[in-house]
Amino acid sequence: MQSYFVTTALPYANGDLHLGHLVEMIEADIWVRAQRALGHDVVFLSGNDAHGTPIMLHARKNGMQPAEAVSIFHQKHKETIEKYDISFNTFGRTDTPLNRKYCYEFFEKLLAAGVFSEQLIEQFFDPVENMFLPDRFVKGTCPKCGALDQCGDHCDACGATYDPKTLITPYSVITKAAPVLKTVSHLFLNLDQDRAWLKEILPGRIDESVMAKLLEWLDEPLKPWDITRDEPYYGFEIPGRPNQYFYVWFDAPIGYLSLFEQATGHSFASDAMREMVHFIGKDISYFHAIFWLVLLKHAQFPLPKRINVHGFLTLSGQKMSKSRGISCDPNQLVSVMSADCVRYVLAAKMHGKIEDMNFDISEAVQKINSDLVGKSLNILSRCAKLLQTYRHGAFEPTAVQERGLDMEMVANIQSLYHARSYGQVIALVMKEMQSCNEFLTAEAPWTVLKNDPSDHGAWKTL
Repeated sequence: MQSYFVTTALPYANGDLHLGHLVEMIEADIWVRAQRALGHDVVFLSGNDAHGTPIMLHARKNGMQPAEAVSIFHQKHKETIEKYDISFNTFGRTDTPLNRKYCYEFFEKLLAAGVFSEQLIEQFFDPVENMFLPDRFVKGTCPKCGALDQCGDHCDACGATYDPKTLITPYSVITKAAPVLKTVSHLFLNLDQDRAWLKEILPGRIDESVMAKLLEWLDEPLKPWDITRDEPYYGFEIPGRPNQYFYVWFDAPIGYLSLFEQATGHSFASDAMREMVHFIGKDISYFHAIFWLVLLKHAQFPLPKRINVHGFLTLSGQKMSKSRGISCDPNQLVSVMSADCVRYVLAAKMHGKIEDMNFDISEAVQKINSDLVGKSLNILSRCAKLLQTYRHGAFEPTAVQERGLDMEMVANIQSLYHARSYGQVIALVMKEMQSCNEFLTAEAPWTVLKNDPSDHGAWKTL
């Protein structure tokens, strides 16, 4: 028996979940259920990323405190997750005393390891509101790909991270005013000293196609990572630095560890045989494969055994993003299609790759009618009718010969589940269903049973 600690990325508590979030949760949930079915011990968890600028912006817009906004969306997210039968042990949040304790433990260990440096930087300042502007309070044109209206630290279009000062034509999200630059002291995590180590330990932990992109980044010097944000900011205060807070990407992944302890009652560091497995979108590969691993190394915590990366879910060819209004509401979707059907349609598109998948409702209906109705339910309904007519709905065990399992096929399916190639699993099962339907049609046991309801050959066929 193996032991796993499986996580999905932590969705921001600043809006409803969209179907793109559910894709990741469903992909992970199928993997977890397969491992549990094989007898493995799995702790499966996620939770809300409860800090950062997006939550501040939502709370400010709606006249409430950030913690209140988090609580509202945390409950809504849990209700959506329950509708889709995601088998989390825990779905928590990162703004807890336990996560604060973990963050401060990491900070103290990294401080002792000497991996921080202090730098004077220029920070955007809104002259109208008279306040420093955190990354996502500033928008502009991405300096890497030229996409418009991108956040101050991260581009949704190309996935790049960058210095906010490199934004083209920046503006304040609050007042739309052009921000000015003011000098402030920030704490940075030095990443470049671990570049060779990352090159050594990453192969085998992450998909090869993602590894190729990571190597592009790792072939160049890694810039120090600014872990500091100035007031106003919703997050954990940095010890010894008044009016400054940990950047959300410092405390969010640490939340995996606090959520594990919340679920199990003990630290992951003390669970030596358990392997950590992450499921994430390709847009946050850099954070998990570089920032997070460096944090774990210097805090002396076990590294993830595997980082599984998936592509985006598109709607009409566009990446789903709740912040941009391009989304499919999973709560509305289950009012017209069962959650199991949605899970099935999405699983059929999952092949353990980072290529994007597209969701189309008419295509989904066609898939359900073809596979679940035309193949699976068809054979079941045909057999059930005969059973009800001649055997009152039940087989007599002595009347049938059990068909031996194709162990090679079983092993193949287990391997495909482990590789997240659920589409291939479904294709194999549907091929078997089609063969069964063809066999049943060819044998036509109903014609025999009309004349002799006890015919052994007919019941063996069924």
